[in-house]
Amino acid sequence: MKDEMKSRHRWIIILKENNEKIGTCGFHCWDTDKHEIEVGYDLQPDYWRKGYMSEALTAILTYSKNELVTTKVFARIYPDNIASVSIAKKVGFVKTGEQYYEIFRGKKYLHDIYLLEQ
Repeated sequence: MKDEMKSRHRWIIILKENNEKIGTCGFHCWDTDKHEIEVGYDLQPDYWRKGYMSEALTAILTYSKNELVTTKVFARIYPDNIASVSIAKKVGFVKTGEQYYEIFRGKKYLHDIYLLEQ
């Protein structure tokens, strides 16, 4: 349990004006030897395209660079999730050309791998 906790960081995104939880973002699969980490994020649909995730990702990417001393951050993104692809590119991720299959609710989905070098 101790090692798992060290390899994960997750934050809840809360609106300042009313303390409503609108999403989460964070890290998992932290490889401290390679200084690499993977990011994941989700946001309630009512709050898409309003800048909340850009703000949150910018903050946690700064944290990963300065506090976790990461040099590479990866994101696995379903290609049809245009909003997620856009937000990743907006904060500096680039598509690596590599792909990964992920099983979600019993179905297999192909994801593109994106990289941000810090």
